[in-house]
Amino acid sequence: KRFPNCIDWDFTFTSAHAIQTSNNYLANYLSSFNPEVKVFRNSVPQIGDIKEPLKTPYLRIFFGALNRKKDWFPWIKTFNNISNQYPNKLFFDVVHDFEFYNSIDVPQTQKRFTPTCDYPTYLEIMKGCDICFLPLNNNQFNNCKSDLKAVEAGSFGLALLASSVVYSENFTDGINASFFNDSKSLSNILSEWILDPSKVRRIGRSAQKYVLNNRLFCYQLDERREWYDELWSRKDDLTKSIYNREPNIF
Repeated sequence: KRFPNCIDWDFTFTSAHAIQTSNNYLANYLSSFNPEVKVFRNSVPQIGDIKEPLKTPYLRIFFGALNRKKDWFPWIKTFNNISNQYPNKLFFDVVHDFEFYNSIDVPQTQKRFTPTCDYPTYLEIMKGCDICFLPLNNNQFNNCKSDLKAVEAGSFGLALLASSVVYSENFTDGINASFFNDSKSLSNILSEWILDPSKVRRIGRSAQKYVLNNRLFCYQLDERREWYDELWSRKDDLTKSIYNREPNIF
């Protein structure tokens, strides 16, 4: 049940009246500690402007992440091979991860590094890109993640270049995302996009449409309020349930 090498969070979950989380995988895990679990998928307040057709000679790839070396390291060689095969066709906008930035073998004029920054700056940099790189290895920790970054990127019309882990639950390969599971598939996607950049915009517009129709925060307002009101109406019973799970705190 437990995550290896992690703090024991049992008490945090069992001593709460209820738990709100962002995906079904995590909800199933949390329900072993507390039966009152509700999923609200991570959402965004609005979408960005529709992107104009590509006019620059290169595709701008966004990568921003914390502690993700094990996820991105297997793909660096492929990125560098494609960058060498198609000189001056890829530009990398990297937030926080300086090691990833240094591992990309392109001239300094084809990459930019931004140290850890505030959220508005992060979104502003993302908004200016064409592609969002979203690698995740298939493990328990990653399966507990939400697809928020894909939703953020999609809201700005970026094409999602992603592993199928997590992101295939709500996005569809070839429609509003492109999934890679090995070096060959990643290489093929990048080559195809470089040779026909209009496909980048098509995938991005489809992702933006998905976010517009499904992942705006306003769609959750009524359901959230109803759940919070319902929890409040059962406050005493929920408190008794905490007593049954954790009698020592009383």
